[in-house]
Amino acid sequence: IPEIVIDGENGLLVSKNAYADEIAKAIAILLSMPEKIECMKEKSFNIWQDTANASLNFESFACKLSN
Repeated sequence: IPEIVIDGENGLLVSKNAYADEIAKAIAILLSMPEKIECMKEKSFNIWQDTANASLNFESFACKLSN
């Protein structure tokens, strides 16, 4: 996930073995700032478009595989 989630920019990361209180804290942070959530959603979509959208990135991916 750290490959596509930039902590605080397009999401929040919790530790690999996060306990419920750490997850709850991250959720509470997000819920306390709805305007930031909209910005994070847009940034997430843009990162996905640039890195994971197969219809846009297939040729680049295929070239990397063939080299």
